[in-house]
Amino acid sequence: MGADTAGTLGSWREPAQLFELASIAVAARVGAARQPVLAEASVRFLEMPTIAVSSSLARQRVARGEPIEELVGPAVARYIDEHHLYRAGAEAVA
Repeated sequence: MGADTAGTLGSWREPAQLFELASIAVAARVGAARQPVLAEASVRFLEMPTIAVSSSLARQRVARGEPIEELVGPAVARYIDEHHLYRAGAEAVA
């Protein structure tokens, strides 16, 4: 996830459970400094160039009916489509 989102993990519902279930990798974001995500959590900060992709951008594109394969890859785009995620209007499931 992006460093901007990682900084909000402490406010998520049951964040400690997330760290029990998965290893978290954090990518740099412009304007988001490296900081501890949660005191008891271990995350791996990725050493990579900053790229201009965000989950918000992907959700906005899905809501507008635009393709997202180049943002998330074909498998994730297919999953989002099959489960009707992030669609605008009455069918929206976020």
